[in-house]
Amino acid sequence: MKTKDVTDLCFELAHAGCIHYSRGDNLANFISLTYEALVYCEQEFKRNFKEMAEWISSIKGMLPI
Repeated sequence: MKTKDVTDLCFELAHAGCIHYSRGDNLANFISLTYEALVYCEQEFKRNFKEMAEWISSIKGMLPI
């Protein structure tokens, strides 16, 4: 990934309220996640884990164990 692509992504994430950063040399420096981004990641992980557990439960009877 090119530096410009990463920088553009950081600017978009900051605009969405997901990160804070210091700008220098037209780059995003000292990047940190916001509290809102951490909460979103935590909730997304819980949803994905629940879906995976349900899927495993649904195929458990088909496994030759």
